[in-house]
Amino acid sequence: MGGAIGYAADGTYAGAWKMPTLAMAHRKVTSECTAFERGSCEVVTFPAHYCAALATYIGPDEEKRNRTSRYGIDRTPEAAQRLAITACSVAASADRQHCEIKGTVCGDGRLARASPSDRRDEPPFRGEHDTPPRRESGSDNPGYFGAIAFTADGSWATVWKMESRAEAEANVAKRCAKFGRGSCEVVAFPGEQCVGLATFIGRSGRTRWKLSFTGGGMTGPDAQRTAMDRCNSDNRTRGQCQFRTLVCGDGR
Repeated sequence: MGGAIGYAADGTYAGAWKMPTLAMAHRKVTSECTAFERGSCEVVTFPAHYCAALATYIGPDEEKRNRTSRYGIDRTPEAAQRLAITACSVAASADRQHCEIKGTVCGDGRLARASPSDRRDEPPFRGEHDTPPRRESGSDNPGYFGAIAFTADGSWATVWKMESRAEAEANVAKRCAKFGRGSCEVVAFPGEQCVGLATFIGRSGRTRWKLSFTGGGMTGPDAQRTAMDRCNSDNRTRGQCQFRTLVCGDGR
């Protein structure tokens, strides 16, 4: 079970929660967000025990006002909102008070409601989580592995609770290749670790870049921050990275 949020640059968004699979959540918000016809939609999914918040720049710079939106993911609505405000202020090169929260969605539906706010082409990236097969009772394995495979444009495939590193790597590599989005990079990790993925797509100078970075940590928020820090520290991204997804090896 999990949730998703899909949003346009002006802060228009659609949310989903308590969906049986993350793929279903992704499809739902993609369909709703594109129906708004407010420009291209960014979509992010997250497990049931996480929340996502969306913040939009509303400050004095007319070129950026209602055109710069970023999100944050964490275990509580308040923490997700803080991360979203920070990401928005960094992207807009503005003070935190010039960004406001547009909406917050928790995968388990703990908030009252997150209604869709007021291109029909393929979303700018693709993502796919894979729920591993159920293990026999009594087969708890501290040696679980997770993996993520991703392309430069931030398309990704993830898996968790796999019994070997090789099995995890093969799973995501095969599914990522099916996206047809270019070369796939594969990262596998032990069950006690989490990995986040952040991406930049845009121009720097005369060159248009598609750059993706992973970051690890012992908790989901740590992995998210590491991935964003790695991405934003690259001079080509100009601090305008967006977080794509998060996976923990033990499926937490």
